[in-house]
Amino acid sequence: DGACIAGAAKDCDDNNACTGTESCVAGVCASVDAIDCDDKDPCTADSCQPTDGKCVYGQALDGAPCDDGQGCTTNDACIVGVCQGTVNCDDNDPCTTDGCDAAGACSQAKATGPKCDDGKGCTLLDACVDGVCQGTVACDDANPCTDDACDLAGACTSTVVTGSTCDDGDQCSTKDICQMGACVGGAAKCDDDNICTTDSCNALSGSCSYSPVAQGVACDDNKACTSTSNCQNGECKGTEDCDDKNPCTMDTCDPQTNACKYTGVNDGKACDADGNGCTLNDECKAGKCVAGTTVTCMLADKPCDVFKCVSTSASSHQCKLSLKPGCVAGTRTAVADADVWKYNTNSNYGSKTSMIVDRGNQYVYIKFDLKDIPKTAKLVGATFSVTAYTGYAWGGDGNVYTTLVDNDNWSEKSITWGNKPAATGDSLGSWWLWYNNNTLVKTVSVNTPKFLQTVQEQIAKDGVLSLRLHSPGYKTIYRSREYSKDEHRPKLEIYYTTK
Repeated sequence: DGACIAGAAKDCDDNNACTGTESCVAGVCASVDAIDCDDKDPCTADSCQPTDGKCVYGQALDGAPCDDGQGCTTNDACIVGVCQGTVNCDDNDPCTTDGCDAAGACSQAKATGPKCDDGKGCTLLDACVDGVCQGTVACDDANPCTDDACDLAGACTSTVVTGSTCDDGDQCSTKDICQMGACVGGAAKCDDDNICTTDSCNALSGSCSYSPVAQGVACDDNKACTSTSNCQNGECKGTEDCDDKNPCTMDTCDPQTNACKYTGVNDGKACDADGNGCTLNDECKAGKCVAGTTVTCMLADKPCDVFKCVSTSASSHQCKLSLKPGCVAGTRTAVADADVWKYNTNSNYGSKTSMIVDRGNQYVYIKFDLKDIPKTAKLVGATFSVTAYTGYAWGGDGNVYTTLVDNDNWSEKSITWGNKPAATGDSLGSWWLWYNNNTLVKTVSVNTPKFLQTVQEQIAKDGVLSLRLHSPGYKTIYRSREYSKDEHRPKLEIYYTTK
């Protein structure tokens, strides 16, 4: 009828068995039923062989994130093509039996029998009974001179008794009485007040007997001019000696009064005035040994620390470190930390044991809780530190800058590149580390006056300090708060006074 009508479509083949059935459409060889090899398993690498159209399933790289569907596990990852996690159901309660049920959820059953501690000083033999730690109350200290009781806090108390009669177990003492919680016997019937005799009492008859002690036993004859007194045939006898151990006096004995006499001599002679090694150059003056100059110790390198002189002998000392009065020092570990990655905008990395700072592509966020510090506290020192262990120097400005993040409403488990809070103001301090993909553990810190002022302001504001780490040029990797060794985790040292 005068029109050109299309005939049958030409056959075509793109020589790829994975594209299915081909047909010629608008001059192009196209497929309408390409083969889909996705097995919905994140732990396999799926592909189609162009030669025969068969699907091939290999193992995904070990460590690829996945979900094993078990609520009892954490840190799920692909291992040899299988999604696996670490079981963690311990609730730290000795009176529960912890387990993981068939549905993958943690379960705790009440236990009976294991030893425990109910936290009460009044109890003994503490053990679990149907999931509860219980003990047996025992407060009797077997002392008749104390009143024993168990207070409301569950602790044994013993109130000292004075004045009550008691029995000290000695048959030869009388009028035994409680004094300051102890049973004290009355005067012994057989004491003759002579140290050079041995007094004995017959427990049945109460009769006394006295016998001389051994020759040479030390005693005191109560004479001022004698020393080294000792017992001779039941009597105390001494040798005349007026040495007062004072190098600044001349010692003599007055034969009329039997009293010692001391005259000052040797002004300027070296001596020891106080037995204190923290005084130097003691000397005799007018019959007395006078202390010299006091030792001054070195200055401490931390704001709350002070070195004090401690005498170790009459002529030696040590400068020992202690806290200044009224100064509080403490170290705090981060309560949240995570890095964010520009090329994975919506991913969260808050559970990793490491954190990466990499040019403008990766930032690190760290948060500290300082609410326990009084808002009126005056800071005298603040040091922020992290531990690096590897990295790479790309070039340019390799400094790592620490900046305040005024918005503290970010979570370690949800922060991403897409929702990260902005930094506030200029850098509070920085450090420079050089790595060439080598591993060397280094701890770096910031303790500038500007950082101290910022921490002071955040304590007064809401008691929370958030920081951001970034570097324009270099890449450095740090240990996070999830790292196994406490000494490598991010820390904040705080020194302040409350006066």
